Amino acid sequence: MIFDDNKARLIHAARTMKLRWDQTQGEWNDQVMREFERKHLEHYEPKLATTIRALERLAEILKKCEFECK
Repeated sequence: MIFDDNKARLIHAARTMKLRWDQTQGEWNDQVMREFERKHLEHYEPKLATTIRALERLAEILKKCEFECK
């Protein structure tokens, strides 16, 4: 189903971003990096978790609607 595919793509993209950010921290470690992390990445994981839960809920609703319409 489309929500499952998008959820998997989102999780993969988040893992890739985390890996790349971890690699970047090995070469960029100053106040600007910490400010970037605070402004842009600090709140990312909770929002990602909320988005994934929303996709799961939408998939459940869509499956229920599909079942009821048959």
